[in-house]
Amino acid sequence: MKTHSNSAFCFLLLVILLVGCNFGRQNENGPRVKDSPVTETSPAPSPKKIDSRLRRIDSNVMAGFSDPLSALPDDKWHEILPATIVKTDENGEALLKMAGCATVYLFQLGRMIHSECSKSEKESGNANCLADGALVYDSTCANLLEQIIQTPTAQIKPTGTWFVVAYLPDRELTITVVLKGSVEVTAVTDTETGAHAEPAMVTEGQFYLTTTDKMAQEDAALGRAQRRLLNVSGSEEIVRSYLGPWLERIRKHAEEDKVPGNLAVFSKEISGNADVIDCDCGNVGGGILALSYQKQCIARELMLRARFKEMQQLIGTCDSVASGPNARPAPNTNNSRAQAPVVVK
Repeated sequence: MKTHSNSAFCFLLLVILLVGCNFGRQNENGPRVKDSPVTETSPAPSPKKIDSRLRRIDSNVMAGFSDPLSALPDDKWHEILPATIVKTDENGEALLKMAGCATVYLFQLGRMIHSECSKSEKESGNANCLADGALVYDSTCANLLEQIIQTPTAQIKPTGTWFVVAYLPDRELTITVVLKGSVEVTAVTDTETGAHAEPAMVTEGQFYLTTTDKMAQEDAALGRAQRRLLNVSGSEEIVRSYLGPWLERIRKHAEEDKVPGNLAVFSKEISGNADVIDCDCGNVGGGILALSYQKQCIARELMLRARFKEMQQLIGTCDSVASGPNARPAPNTNNSRAQAPVVVK
């Protein structure tokens, strides 16, 4: 009897377990609490429209994100992204369209980066760093969209204008010449710390020189001229001395764009003496060292022109190694970089 009771109890327990398991499976497969509606995610944002383009005007133009850069294979337009480096050789010239409406011509022996000069600065998205050489900037939308041209020693904000910027790395010198409109120039006085001076508004017919405090102390003439609003009229020789290698191209584009004003400043005449100083840098040879020699030649020519303006004397000669065959004043065959002053009347 006891055995029968135990068997009945086990049977009853088994039934309870089977019913419970079946109930759980019914709930598992049966109706469930309605899920919250699935929120459809917004489509991934499309990439930002690329509105900066580059094309070759004269060979050679190189571009890329790091050296060695690749030469543009043709004269077609090529889209460029932030951080793109654009470089021209001794004969090259590049045309860039920035932000859809600004035109930039980068002349020979130039190097420009499609980003800020200093990575620590706030990224504006429309900054371009001129690291070497000269450019012309022309824009009809500068007052609608913040655009910045930078060099290591200046920040230039245009306000609807046509202007020239050149940067000479050997002297840490930036010259900004405004032919139309106006620009706000902020001088960087220390490239290591980023210290800068108060902004200056440079208007039509004026130019502005900026360099580091250290360089201004080493070069007395530059120190006296820097961070001063100077009129191009009456200071033609100073402008020519710093823009010497690019004068012809600047004048060509100014005439094409019908820029008002006296464009005679963009010539090589100095105090009525045509081509007194011309180191013939366009004919420098040297094989694989040609580009290096040409930059060396241009730097020498600029120094001679600056000395001539400061002292009204022709002191020194063109580079004895890096100069063309028709250089004036002729290089010293003794390889000496200095000679007695020669007064040009």
